[in-house]
Amino acid sequence: MSNSNTIRGVEIFRSGAWNGDEYSNADLDDMVRNFDRVGFQVPITLGHQKEPGAPAYGWVKHIRRVGDKLVADFRDLPKKLVDMIRQGRFGATSAEIFWNLERNGKKFRRVLKAVALLGAETPAVSGLAPLQWAVASNTITTFDRVTACTFNLSGEGEHQMTQTEEATPSAKINRLARAYIYDHPQIAFPMAVEMVMSAHPNLAHLYACEVGGGVRTYSDQTAADPAAELDQIARRLCDENETLTFSEAARIAIRENPDIGSKWAQKTYPGPGGAR
Repeated sequence: MSNSNTIRGVEIFRSGAWNGDEYSNADLDDMVRNFDRVGFQVPITLGHQKEPGAPAYGWVKHIRRVGDKLVADFRDLPKKLVDMIRQGRFGATSAEIFWNLERNGKKFRRVLKAVALLGAETPAVSGLAPLQWAVASNTITTFDRVTACTFNLSGEGEHQMTQTEEATPSAKINRLARAYIYDHPQIAFPMAVEMVMSAHPNLAHLYACEVGGGVRTYSDQTAADPAAELDQIARRLCDENETLTFSEAARIAIRENPDIGSKWAQKTYPGPGGAR
């Protein structure tokens, strides 16, 4: 993270039936639309606070809908709290939502009230990415030139590194994902790629241009190419949801199609560890 008390890209809610209430994508859009209209800051709390006077442990800076998920950026979190999230002590979020809030003479159908960080509690909403993934995706180091690392698998000596020429966007993404997996071997390669693209939207956009090459047409032959398949899926998602950027759609395509993502990784950079 560029700043230790900021976390971007946290999944806090999604459409579905939760605690007996139905939430649609339209409800999520209402929360996004009303976020800057209601006139109060949305606090981050430790667990669900029932008593007045509880402190805020940060604030929600921005929210957006990505597919069926409500995604938030957090700001002003204490560094100690960020460290606890990184350690997994707080691993989930829970959104508190106003229904039909009346404020300043206006009525707001759905409004985000607060976001609770959950530790020992069980979240009501399933299918959200663990909170520490957002922290991890914000801590990946960015650079313009990449180094190829040859790891001594015998455990003897230091890692050997050789400087390479400027890399293509796909190679940069691939190498960043591999570097992350080296430190976090429990993460599958497609998920590491998604996290890299989430942390580096500009690089993800350059990758989209690299594999997309502008407006593309597809045939049975090109559909067999994993990069073309991911590109096609992402473009279809953008057509279905105009609020999505191509980078966000590409990350969804990789997350929801891990087999294609693995094939893309292996083809983009063949060799040991190309697909996990």
